[in-house]
Amino acid sequence: MLAAEDRRAAVAAKRLLPVSQRSVAQVAVTGSRAGTEQVLLDVTARLIREEIPVTVIVPTGTALLERLAEEAAACGAAVARVAPLYPGKRDHWGNLRQLVSIFHRLRPAVVHYHIPRAFSGFEAVMAGYLARVPVRIRTDQNPIFWPPTRAQRLRLAIADRMVDRIVLVSTDNRQNHVQFGRPERRCVMIPNGVDPTSVACVMSPEARRRLRLRLNLPAHSPIAVMVGANVRKGAVDYVKAAAVACALAPGLHHAIVGGGPLVAELQQMARGLGIAERVHFLGQLVDLRQVLPAFDLFVLPSHYEGLALTMLEALAAGLPMVATRVDGVSDVFPDARGALLVDRYDTESLGAAIARLGSDAELRAQLSAISQERVTSAFTTDATYQRYRALYQDLGAFIPDSSRRSRRRSTSRDD
Repeated sequence: MLAAEDRRAAVAAKRLLPVSQRSVAQVAVTGSRAGTEQVLLDVTARLIREEIPVTVIVPTGTALLERLAEEAAACGAAVARVAPLYPGKRDHWGNLRQLVSIFHRLRPAVVHYHIPRAFSGFEAVMAGYLARVPVRIRTDQNPIFWPPTRAQRLRLAIADRMVDRIVLVSTDNRQNHVQFGRPERRCVMIPNGVDPTSVACVMSPEARRRLRLRLNLPAHSPIAVMVGANVRKGAVDYVKAAAVACALAPGLHHAIVGGGPLVAELQQMARGLGIAERVHFLGQLVDLRQVLPAFDLFVLPSHYEGLALTMLEALAAGLPMVATRVDGVSDVFPDARGALLVDRYDTESLGAAIARLGSDAELRAQLSAISQERVTSAFTTDATYQRYRALYQDLGAFIPDSSRRSRRRSTSRDD
């Protein structure tokens, strides 16, 4: 007679929908288009290169999400649209019904959720579970930054039981989530990566001059840049630090890439600090990877990160970096060499580090060589994809049903 756990596994296996093809559903649990979504696109593109069909499920609601849908289609993926999944008020039950219907129609071998914050996407995760998608994975891009409420802990614990693995994107990020109660055996670390060939890293002086002219930047002054005009990315801290740096390095300029409601406040702050002429607001740049050589150093003043993709892009482009000590930085620089690091919220130290790096071309060259080699050798899109591909297969995707069921029984015992 079968043991109780074997009987449960056999019943669960009978409920699995037949998988008509080796296919993957990628779900963007997002309201934006940033690093989380770029990882989704990178994984999608490589699956399609292996002739594995992919459907990208994209919420509606913003121009950035329309762009994401267009980019997914350009990769060769099928695109399914759903109502908004994140953030704020939404039709949870309507989303659940719609997603279950999509999964029933697609019958994917894998559903992979890409989630900026841990407490989002509950109905999406439940839909994959109810539809009995054989392999269910979620990638959480950011740490849990505030202690969760009891209700949030319960909701997340339920969601975590409905997936096979939880992917965190850096060592620190995994430790953070386990600390807040995520099931350690289900949590794996797969770092984000960047395709070095997609990032411009060599530019002639004349091309650089023309690019700066297009961006309304001074032609010859050293310029620091940060990406993300919002509080979480540390934009307010950056403007305060820019005032410190301007006093210490009179020729240094500063740029902020990104749009949003905070920009007007940041501009007013720069005027109040007397540095308006040396802080440049560039808005959204869809070709960011191609314009990075216009700058001399990259600043990551974030309050929290998982493993910032913009950091990897800037380092791959050869920009030296000043950064706060957020998750992911220690993975890229395990010996603390290759960047200038400061504590979060310490705008005085941040400004001093920016001024030091902006004033010292030799130091910039030294840090650039270390960081660029580190990223382009260890944090590539190809390395990230190979680890995801291995995870899919280890959990039983793309292999015969009988073997898949055996592996799922083994996984159930491990958990």
